[in-house]
Amino acid sequence: MKISTGKGDIGSTSLLFGERIHKTSEYVCACGAVDELNALLGMVRAREEASPEMRELIFQVQKRLSCLMTELMVLPSEWNSPKKRTLSQISQEDISFLDSSIESYESSLPIFKEWLIPGDNELEAVLNFARTVCRRAERELWFLAKEFENTPAQSQFNRLPVYLNRLSDLLWLMTLSARIVSTKQE
Repeated sequence: MKISTGKGDIGSTSLLFGERIHKTSEYVCACGAVDELNALLGMVRAREEASPEMRELIFQVQKRLSCLMTELMVLPSEWNSPKKRTLSQISQEDISFLDSSIESYESSLPIFKEWLIPGDNELEAVLNFARTVCRRAERELWFLAKEFENTPAQSQFNRLPVYLNRLSDLLWLMTLSARIVSTKQE
């Protein structure tokens, strides 16, 4: 596959099934926000101070974010097509996986009732940044969800921003965990 085709030089890009849309499209913006989140999570996973469990959890999330980006590159008219059904999709099981991860973190952390000021350590700061990008991506997806209202794909599409909502909660708990671990090491 040739990476540089020059076709994007006029401000458009290809979707998964060949349609071309403008690079300022809400689909491309939403996919870009998720891509940015995935890159930030890669930075978290690469940090030495991240525990092996955190690294593995983030790796699993990154794989699902790749599936989410794939889904975003399909127009609403194609969501119920046979081609789309062959793709890996964000499922209720993926959301449940995040819910159980959230429960696990919550059970090991104290109740925290204030905002964190990022920067006590690098891991906590990058996790906090990833959380804010996740929230932005979620907002982009809810904006995009309007195009799926009253379509057969509405409930299926709505799983995508719900997944990001849960992920941002998990990232908040990971941020808090990174803060606590760092404080204990001092």
